[in-house]
Amino acid sequence: MTCGVAGAIRTLSSKHRAYNPISYQLGSVWPFDNSIIAAGFKRYGYHEEVNKIAEGIFAAAGYFNGGRLPEVFGGIQRCPDNFPVPYIDANSPQAWSSGAICLLLCAMLGLEADAPQRKLKVSPVLPDWMPDIEISKLNVADAEVGIKFWREGDKTLWKVTNIVGDLQFG
Repeated sequence: MTCGVAGAIRTLSSKHRAYNPISYQLGSVWPFDNSIIAAGFKRYGYHEEVNKIAEGIFAAAGYFNGGRLPEVFGGIQRCPDNFPVPYIDANSPQAWSSGAICLLLCAMLGLEADAPQRKLKVSPVLPDWMPDIEISKLNVADAEVGIKFWREGDKTLWKVTNIVGDLQFG
């Protein structure tokens, strides 16, 4: 059995002597913290790392009831024959874990809204495992926009599919 590298980031390295993957703070995975880390990686141009984290969190969501992420889950190494272990006292659903999905998508798509200036920055990098995605009814100030994203080779392209209101893109 070969275990892969999990995309999610634990609160403590598995190499640390205090590591406990089912501890609240000593090796568990917090989806929202991972989304903030991914957003930071995006800011500094680490697109591959953003996509690795997103893949790990999205894959974990598939194991939880209704695809709803709990606030925290066990940081057990990812292998083909295991699954994310829920932390026994974790809140589920958890609002900030739901928000993690939105922030991860924003990081992957490079979406940064500046509502007062009516601007939306778009700089997507889609991974192989997500060849296309379409966002609809995205609100920035009083504008509403739809955008389609897709991969062509190593590049991610995008186009506005619908816009209502005044919005500039950068």
